[in-house]
Amino acid sequence: MKKIGVGIVGCGLVSGWHAPGYLSSPAKCEILAVADVDEEAAKKRAGEWGAKHWFKDYNDLLKRPEVDAVDVCLPHDLHAPVAVAAAEAGKHVIVDKPIARTVREADEMIRAARRSNVKLMISHNERFLLQHQKAKELIDQGVVGDIALATATIY
Repeated sequence: MKKIGVGIVGCGLVSGWHAPGYLSSPAKCEILAVADVDEEAAKKRAGEWGAKHWFKDYNDLLKRPEVDAVDVCLPHDLHAPVAVAAAEAGKHVIVDKPIARTVREADEMIRAARRSNVKLMISHNERFLLQHQKAKELIDQGVVGDIALATATIY
């Protein structure tokens, strides 16, 4: 199996949560490039993660042929334009939740991925926390009854 070349767009808080997953699987994937409008943030993250390339403009990252997948770690209003551009560049796309701000934006992203025959994945990482799985199990079993509102704090 070919190692997946990953590009991360956005070098803020969310990227710091996503990168360890890639770094924990060096036989399967490698962070090759990062992009952020904050040049210093891009340089810093590239150094931390061993990325060979850093860019101020994500379009330059999308031009790298060795980047197979792009992880969009940006504010919600930037998910759609970056995800569409990545898909149109032939890159698989991972976007943190929520997919987009509107159904129209989400549909544009889905259409772009389908047209380019690439995968589009929305990261709902907290679905796999044991606490959430147990809550779902209790709901499915009818233990807690009908739910109108729920809040959770996880430590």
